[in-house]
Parts: sequence; structure tokens; C-alpha cells
Amino acid sequence: DPSTTVTPSATFHPELLFGLSRPDLKIISSDNHLFHVHRGVLVRSSENNFADLLTAEASQEDTIHIPEVGMILEVIFTAIYGIKLAEFYSLDTLISTINLFPHYGVQPKAYIWPAASLYEAVRYQTPLAPFEVYALASRFDLEELAIAASPYLLKFSLQGITDEMADLVRPKYLLRLFCLHSSRRDALKDLLSERLEAHPPTASCNYSTYDRLCRAWVLAAACLLWDADANVSTATIQSTLLSLQDGVQCTLCRRILVTRVKSVVIQWSEMKVRCFVFPL
Repeated sequence: DPSTTVTPSATFHPELLFGLSRPDLKIISSDNHLFHVHRGVLVRSSENNFADLLTAEASQEDTIHIPEVGMILEVIFTAIYGIKLAEFYSLDTLISTINLFPHYGVQPKAYIWPAASLYEAVRYQTPLAPFEVYALASRFDLEELAIAASPYLLKFSLQGITDEMADLVRPKYLLRLFCLHSSRRDALKDLLSERLEAHPPTASCNYSTYDRLCRAWVLAAACLLWDADANVSTATIQSTLLSLQDGVQCTLCRRILVTRVKSVVIQWSEMKVRCFVFPL
């Protein structure tokens, strides 16, 4: 309808250059946003002529209508052109848009990678909904994005995964998620299972005193492992283990205990950084 008012895109305007070429195609969204783009750029980025909207038969048309709202097209075109998103978009909008890429013959993996604007926009909001981002990454095999989401999934309860949620994640990535949690618990178990160092007997502290401290350590470790999830904090580990000092009179034993707790806490905090590159 010629009388319909359209809202021009600030990014995709008539003077937008690709190389030395100006746009040769106008696209109007379902909510009447106008985009000036290069037909050749869209055709090369798509495996199906942009859902058959840019076929040879339609090559003579200089204006086409696409049944998507303007913000969806803005994100798609921005990714294709490799330019920075000009506005903030909600995570729901970004995920919904990426899910539409295949419909228009656009491969998400070609445009969502570290340092790409769309990748960074999703990664920035990952703490808000890490499982949804992880599911998105699994759907399109976006390995780097899955790794970026992993730290935030440590606090995610695996028991809370419903059948519907599991269906959103490809089996390989679902296994990785379970392995991530399992390996974290095993790593904590290994850290706590090593016996405390002993010091030479003194007049006030003999082997029986050391043995009581070791048994108290084993009990405290068992309590931690029983209650702990993959995201157990260093503060929880430290406070639980240092509480054993209350029953220790020997200065040497207390020093050994504090040193060991410090070692466990440091190794656990470093492990949170190292363990997210999946082995599968």
C-alpha cells in the first residue's frame, strides 16, 4: 500500500556501502520497517535464496516483503553483514532470531563465533538463562558458546531437567552437561580424599591426636560431598573444613589443617576455570 508509512532502518540505509556498491534491494518487514540491502550479499549468505524470496524470477523486483518484525530482520542482516548491533536486544529476541536462521538458509555457525557481534550479544546475557543458551549452542553445534555457558550451568540442578527441556538439547551436549557435573563432584572428592599431613610426635600431641583429626576431616569431607553440587563455593568448603580447628589444641596440627584447607580452596577455585573445555 503506497500510503503506508514505513520506518527506515538507521543501519541499513540507502547509502550503505558494501565494497563500492550501494544497496539494490528494499525489504519491508511485517511491521513496516524498511531496510536497504544488497541482493548479492543476501544470496551469497543463504542456501535457499532467503526462503525463495530472492529467486531468479524475483530478481527484477526492487522491493520485497518479509513476514518478520523489524527487530528480527535487523539482527539477521547485522549478522550477515558482520557489523555491530546498534541496539540492545533481549535474549529471547536473539534466540528466537537465531532459530530462524535455517528457515532463510543462513547457517548460524557461520555468523556466531567469538568476537562476532551476535555471539557477544548472546554471551553477555548468558547468566540470565544459561540453559537456554546452552540448548541453542547444542542445536547448531556452537562449541564456543556452549563452553561460555558452562560455568553458569554449575549451579543448575540436573534433577530439574524435564523431558521437554532435554528435548531441546542434542544428546551429545546433554551428556557433556551430565559429565561436567559428575567430573566436578569427582574432582572435589579427589581433593578431599588425601590424608592430612602428619607432624613428628610432641609431648602434647601424639599419633592418637592426629588420628582423631584425620577422622574429623573424613567426616567433614563426607558432609561436604553429600550436600555439595558442582557449584559448591570456596567459602562453603573453607568454613566447613576450618570448623575442625575448634577441637584442635596442637599448634602444629592447626597449622597443617589451615595449610591443607588453603590448598584445597585454591585448587578448587582454579579448577572452575580449567574444566570447561569438554573432552567429548
